[in-house]
Amino acid sequence: GDTLDALSPSQGLAVQLHTGGEIGDTVGEIVHSLKNLSQRIDDMESSLQETLQGFSQRLRALEGRHPQDASQMVKEFEEDVIAALDARVGDGEALLESKLVVLSDGLQQGLVDFERVMQADRDRYTRLEADTNRRLADIEEAL
Repeated sequence: GDTLDALSPSQGLAVQLHTGGEIGDTVGEIVHSLKNLSQRIDDMESSLQETLQGFSQRLRALEGRHPQDASQMVKEFEEDVIAALDARVGDGEALLESKLVVLSDGLQQGLVDFERVMQADRDRYTRLEADTNRRLADIEEAL
């Protein structure tokens, strides 16, 4: 409060950027979350590869059996993969959305704080101008 009011806008912004501030912390959290999401996608891809290998082995085992059995197995596998991918995409989107909301709130608060600092500077400049005009008028009277 008082510390920010005593700083000029550029000093206040520099202090906030230097110390990281809430915005810097939020950006760091988003980067960390995106790295986690990337790792989860890589893990899912590995899991999918293992599942595909297992599926391929089962298909080879079905060769020579009735085509409907293989066709049903492929259909069930496709449905399972699509459901799993949809769930992962939904998780990723929800995580990203929540982090963006936090970032947006942090940016809005930063703008409010910066506006407050700017208003304090405008008020100081207005008082300085009035004081300077009064003193100049006093000097002119004395002369």
